[in-house]
Amino acid sequence: MGSDGGSTAARDWPISRLAVNVSPVQFRQASFVSQVSAILSATGFSAGRLELEITESKVLEGFGSPDSILGAFRREGVRISLDDFGTGYSSLSYLRNLQVDRIKIDRSFVQHLGEAQSSYSIVEAIIALARALNIDVTAEGVETLE
Repeated sequence: MGSDGGSTAARDWPISRLAVNVSPVQFRQASFVSQVSAILSATGFSAGRLELEITESKVLEGFGSPDSILGAFRREGVRISLDDFGTGYSSLSYLRNLQVDRIKIDRSFVQHLGEAQSSYSIVEAIIALARALNIDVTAEGVETLE
């Protein structure tokens, strides 16, 4: 830990990226972008190493313009990840317009791989879509060889 009690410890971790879950309450705060920016500045943590994860359904639920909030983070260099992809609205136009960096396939699709052809087809389609849009993809809940 740093001499400052640890507030800059993450800056020195030997990791390429730190993913942080963002709650809908945080995401709705008008000052959220400036708060994150201030934390990055105060700690010296590189914005390019930060990835904010927001649940897919919560990005669109009750927000006037999620693309402006996400766009502000993107301009800062912060990466954006849609968590639990496939369980919310999964709008292709929103996926394209929000310009997220990563989608995380919900474990409900992954856990049935090897059991249900429909799960395999859905996961395969999401991966193909992500590749076509140049978006990184992560499958949550991978626990078996299949």
